[in-house]
Amino acid sequence: MGRGGKEDAINNKSEVLEGKVDWRGRIATKDKHGGQGPSLLILGTFACENIASFVLGVTLVTYFNGVMHYDVADAATQVTNYSGTSYILTVLVAILADTYIGRFTAVFVSCWIEFLGLGLLAFQAHYPKYKPPLCNILDPTSNCEKVDGKNAALLFVALYLVALGSAGIKSALPSHGADQFDEKDKKEAIQMSSFFNWLLLAVCLGGSFSTTFIVWIQEHKGWDWGFFVSTLAMLCGAIIFCVGLPWYRIFVIKGRSAITEIFQVYVAAIRNRNLQLPQDSSDLYEIDEDEEAAIPAEFLPHTDTYKHNILATSRGWLSPLCFIYDSSIHLRSQAQTSSTGTQHA
Repeated sequence: MGRGGKEDAINNKSEVLEGKVDWRGRIATKDKHGGQGPSLLILGTFACENIASFVLGVTLVTYFNGVMHYDVADAATQVTNYSGTSYILTVLVAILADTYIGRFTAVFVSCWIEFLGLGLLAFQAHYPKYKPPLCNILDPTSNCEKVDGKNAALLFVALYLVALGSAGIKSALPSHGADQFDEKDKKEAIQMSSFFNWLLLAVCLGGSFSTTFIVWIQEHKGWDWGFFVSTLAMLCGAIIFCVGLPWYRIFVIKGRSAITEIFQVYVAAIRNRNLQLPQDSSDLYEIDEDEEAAIPAEFLPHTDTYKHNILATSRGWLSPLCFIYDSSIHLRSQAQTSSTGTQHA
């Protein structure tokens, strides 16, 4: 390789990454940040989180029924509420991470929140004074005391801390893993695809380990030991995640979220429903392609494919949306909307 070829290779490795910084706020470079190494740490974190939390969905009904003395129906309701809350919080944390605090920060905080919640569950399960007295809930003649007062508050604070932490990790960690690759680089694009395959494997392995080994511990060693192992797994996941801090590519937040932009598009569509489309489809972009701020990859070609398909239906409810949406982009400044046409055209 000649001198020019070596210089090109060095420059390619040291290429700065647009929209990515390191943990100190400096622009990230390909030779120092991201890639397969940090992504392996992210996979390890995700596997540990699934080991810690997956078992709860399997055994919490038994815990509420046998230890906290809820009847089966109420126990199932509490577990359903926990699961539903966790899924809803996933959406909220995703918006928060993309818009305000960043994905790395969301994952970092969520790891320690979930660790705290699991630790409180283990703490309560270990000390008898924080639980109802022992009682056989299956005996019809027994008068089992249900958990209440401060002990009930401790139980639900711990449980919903786990829900919040798990939601944050599940919503932000995969995206943070994808940030470690440059989709414009063919090699890294392939590595990103492989990363998500390995991510699914991490979920499966973590879940399998959780529902076999930890369940066995809970049944044979006690609930406190089961929760302790979950806590230990989450601690390992948090430490593994923190180890990669110097090598992560951290996405720079832009103050907007894809979900909020989708709602803005519909608001603009309704507001501009009576406006007329321009004759030239290039006018649908709000930034001229020759301007410095314009990024060619963000300009999507305008076609009539979906418009004709929708119009072919008997006045489908999406028929006007095609026209309305384009006009809202073209006259964005007049309607004073904040949606970005190049991203949604």
